[in-house]
Amino acid sequence: MLSLVKKVLAVAVDRELLPVNVAAGLGRPTRETPRTKVLTQEEMRAIFATLETEPADVRDLLTLRFLTATRTGEALALRVRDLDLDARTWTIPPEVAKTHQALRVPLVDQAVSIHRATAAERGADAYVFPTTLPTLSASGRRTGVWDAYDRIRTKSGVGLKGHDARRWWASTAAALGVPHEVIARALGHQVPGITAKHYAVEGYEPAVRHAMERVARHLDAILTKTEPAKVVPLRA
Repeated sequence: MLSLVKKVLAVAVDRELLPVNVAAGLGRPTRETPRTKVLTQEEMRAIFATLETEPADVRDLLTLRFLTATRTGEALALRVRDLDLDARTWTIPPEVAKTHQALRVPLVDQAVSIHRATAAERGADAYVFPTTLPTLSASGRRTGVWDAYDRIRTKSGVGLKGHDARRWWASTAAALGVPHEVIARALGHQVPGITAKHYAVEGYEPAVRHAMERVARHLDAILTKTEPAKVVPLRA
């Protein structure tokens, strides 16, 4: 209930109906039970089949999150200028990233395809996922997709939650043998230890990109009910 109140007031502040979110500093009244469920292959197919019935921006947003393991807020704050489609990267600026440090996210082919059309038709400062209520939003972007999650849960029969995309990505990567520190970097987590602290973020990027490509191929195999290819084509 507290989480819901905070979200409602956050939307009110964004629409300039309130000057401040008075619930923002309230702590949780009880210990929260962590959600450990990982989406099954059947549930993933049901979710993606449902996404095909959703508006294009909702479909692209959720697909992007499953491909990049990013947070909802990071994806909603994505601007065209944050994308380098030639380098196939998305840079999450410090003011958006949860860790307050810039995070460079490698983009797989499917993610690049999602962005090419929108990036070409919008200015650099434009949001990739703009608000559907331009007269009520001060920021110009979506502040949430709770209504979409409600529809997807109803139509797919899957109890999809916002964090499930990141949990599915991490669990899938681990099952594919991706090292823990690479998964942590892909999720934008701080990795403890002297070596991790001083190892440049760019040093992990090839490993993170390789992991994201493997997970993307695995997702494609799930959705098409085929075995993932064991031979990986190399780019020139």
